[in-house]
Amino acid sequence: MRYYIKKIQKYFPFTLIENELAIFNWYFTPLFLLSLAALLKMIMKQDDAVACPYNTEPMENKECLLASLSSDGRFLNRFEIRSVSIEEYRWVYVFVFVIAISLLIPMILWHILQMHINIPVNYFSSSAKNFSNMSPLERTIKINKLVVLLVERLLKPKKRLGVFSCFILLKFLSFCITCFYICGIFCFIFGHPKFFEYFLEGLTGYDVEPKAVFSREVRCMRWIKSINKATKKLLPCVMKLNNLNYKLFIALCLVLFASAILIIVDIYFNFIHAYKFTSITRQLELMFDSVSDDELKSFKNFLGRDGIFILKFVNNHSEVAFNQLVAEVYKKYIYEENNAIYMRIYERLFSSGDRPHSMEMEVYEFHEI
Repeated sequence: MRYYIKKIQKYFPFTLIENELAIFNWYFTPLFLLSLAALLKMIMKQDDAVACPYNTEPMENKECLLASLSSDGRFLNRFEIRSVSIEEYRWVYVFVFVIAISLLIPMILWHILQMHINIPVNYFSSSAKNFSNMSPLERTIKINKLVVLLVERLLKPKKRLGVFSCFILLKFLSFCITCFYICGIFCFIFGHPKFFEYFLEGLTGYDVEPKAVFSREVRCMRWIKSINKATKKLLPCVMKLNNLNYKLFIALCLVLFASAILIIVDIYFNFIHAYKFTSITRQLELMFDSVSDDELKSFKNFLGRDGIFILKFVNNHSEVAFNQLVAEVYKKYIYEENNAIYMRIYERLFSSGDRPHSMEMEVYEFHEI
């Protein structure tokens, strides 16, 4: 699996188990908004909408006969309603605006989270090559900053910020937003009786323009009101979408389904591999001769979900930084474990009475030596 992920990463700067919202934010959102913009642009260039009486099919010339009676009983001549104006599509702009804001919410929250926990993403955002070209002093400074971040801010029980939990919640929020728009599209397409017929014709490339494909019956109350005051009937208004619009809509549906599947797979991998210690164990075995299972389990508990999350986050950006970071964090873990052992010995020796500060200093001095 790791081999194929590395292959994909050569061509696309993300992986399926990338510990950020790259798939949803940087790939799906622009494509989704561009599709909506193109669809809106094509809708604005529709032919004139025409009013048709009930039980009347559009003719080959894409016009309908208005057969309503006037007040004196005479049949009115054929009327063509004016072209659809931008003002009639204010709700489309509102819908696009709501979609854009809702899609940007997970990205904004994730970057706020990055700023809050002070993850130095820019250190590893390019590649391992840039990190390896740094001077030893610069590399040490950057690694030490991450060690301080991991140990002092994330690994202490009282200072944990729940980064992993927030990340999963943001992923779930992205999935819910995607499902919301999928459900909206389903409600729209299943309301059309011949949708599946048109869908197959659109996929096969069949020219369905003469059939007034994907014609939508919309409420034309304001348009018909001035024409049909006498009968006081509400006649449907037929708007014809051309074949390009229809294929664009199909592409938009496929993008939504693909993005939902990718997010589901992403959440699945993050949940399943949340406690996968394979890469960290392999690195520890390379650095040290023997690491027992008990030590690995204790080190895993020391890191916690947030610590493992940060280490995997760094590993996805730079293996060189990951290797050095694991070594430094493991040394810090050994230091903390030894301190805990010495403190337990100290508490047992001086469990009764006052504890001399001089002895405490001697214990730490002995440990540092």
